[in-house]
Amino acid sequence: AEDRLLLSAQHNLALVLNAQGEPEAAREHVAAARRGFASAFGAEHPLTLKAGHNEAMVLAAAGHVDDAAAKYQDVLAVRERVLGAEHVDTLKTRCNLALLRMQRGNLEAAEDMLRGSLGGLERVLGRDHPLAVVALQNLSLALCQRAAREGRA
Repeated sequence: AEDRLLLSAQHNLALVLNAQGEPEAAREHVAAARRGFASAFGAEHPLTLKAGHNEAMVLAAAGHVDDAAAKYQDVLAVRERVLGAEHVDTLKTRCNLALLRMQRGNLEAAEDMLRGSLGGLERVLGRDHPLAVVALQNLSLALCQRAAREGRA
């Protein structure tokens, strides 16, 4: 139990540092927490996957977009297999990966992922849930960016 508390504290510190605009400082803490959770509970444990998701988020915030996308993809594959395609955590990871794809200019892939995520979030949480609303906003942004790129905006 003490190990779990220490790892959770380290994970939380990483999230606070990231929220305070210090993603590089957060990187070492979130990576250490993920490794610790994996060692203590296994690579597919929900805490390990959550730390992996947050490690990808921190990597993206630090500007390491390719590394973040690879980490999100790894976490997504395990979450889909272990938790299911329509688990909220799986859907959140899919949304975040879609946003990175949008940032990298892969608007069609982002749009497809966001449409699927939005449908899942609406089914699981309802249309009015904040996560579903954010997914809808992100889909709207992807569609606008694609229209602008194609000269339709």
